[in-house]
Amino acid sequence: MYIKARLKALERERARAAKEPMRCVIAGVVGETHLENCTCVRHMANGRLSEVITLDGSMDGLTNEDLDRFVERFPIEYR
Repeated sequence: MYIKARLKALERERARAAKEPMRCVIAGVVGETHLENCTCVRHMANGRLSEVITLDGSMDGLTNEDLDRFVERFPIEYR
């Protein structure tokens, strides 16, 4: 019975991971963010989406919605 419970827990975790990307944001400490100079790399591997965002400036004044819209412009690379 223990194995079935662990398997179900792993399946739930994988389903959650597929919905929520692992996001790493690299930002400066000070300065206004200029999105036109920022970069984003998105990879899908083993059903898991990872995103690495490099900002030109700090996160000050940048909402999660702004960041989501910025990231969606970049294609997902499949491995």
